[in-house]
Amino acid sequence: MNAKAVKVQPHKSSLGNMDANLLALLVYLAPIILAWIPVVKYVAWAVPLVVFFIEKDSKFVKFHSMQAILLSAVGAVLGLIFSLIKAGVIAGSYASGYGVVVGALGLVYLWARRLALIITIIIIVFEIIAMVRAYGYVAYRIPLIGNWAAKIVGWEDGNQAGTSDQQTAYYHASVAAAAPPAAPAAAEAPAAPAEPAAAEAPKPESK
Repeated sequence: MNAKAVKVQPHKSSLGNMDANLLALLVYLAPIILAWIPVVKYVAWAVPLVVFFIEKDSKFVKFHSMQAILLSAVGAVLGLIFSLIKAGVIAGSYASGYGVVVGALGLVYLWARRLALIITIIIIVFEIIAMVRAYGYVAYRIPLIGNWAAKIVGWEDGNQAGTSDQQTAYYHASVAAAAPPAAPAAAEAPAAPAEPAAAEAPKPESK
């Protein structure tokens, strides 16, 4: 089984007995929606953080919550870097006697804006993929970030690769115990007895 996309059984979250796949989807969707609200957008990242600490049963939900936190953190750090570049370019242009961004500083500013837009689109694409997979009860790992999230919630590939525990690693043992057992294998039909060999006809006596 591919550890980057582990399918788990449907189960409930400890938060209001909500379906775990719905809550896992919301930890990505809520910050995106709140990001459009003035002032509130600065604390939108706190939604998956709160879910991560409150959720008690489903490691599937905790995994997606941590992944959403790390994804928001990466976006925030990159946004800060590009903001500093923008401020530095503008300050440098005024210090050099120009009232607008021109020349080499203008190129730096332009490429910084384009790079920021590209990275923003990439982050949104990965968020959409993670939301869709989470709704289907799939613990999809975003490249680089997903491995960190898995280690934080306590799911290690080496301990569970190739075992049935890999499917239940994202929710509590009590939830896994409630899952129906696998159907026993059908018994093999007994082999038919071999037919006795036909008796050899007697040879005629020679005169």
